[in-house]
Amino acid sequence: MESLAIVIIILFSIALFAGPIAILLTAKTLTNRLNSKNERVLSFINFIRRVILITLVTLAAIVGFQFLTISQIPLIPRAAGLFALVTSYIAIRREFFPQRFIVGSLIKRIPRGKKDQGNIE
Repeated sequence: MESLAIVIIILFSIALFAGPIAILLTAKTLTNRLNSKNERVLSFINFIRRVILITLVTLAAIVGFQFLTISQIPLIPRAAGLFALVTSYIAIRREFFPQRFIVGSLIKRIPRGKKDQGNIE
């Protein structure tokens, strides 16, 4: 029974902490410093950072998807699974697709009222 509790704690820890840690690994200051110089040590550290990032995102996505798809599970684990999926998605977008801004382009399409429409006379 204690081993089951340990497994549950490990799964919840992965779901709650893997995504935010992966987001921290994609911080602008960290990536700018690692990419600024062409030293072998910094490129190796950047490689290790990306391997850890991909591992954390993969674990968070797997655990989060499992928490969301198991049919008879309470609301709290489902919320933790959704949190894991969203944070892992954010980390992947920040690392590998930083030039794409989906939310910004969606906000630009929203009509804001009469001020933005101009004179149509």
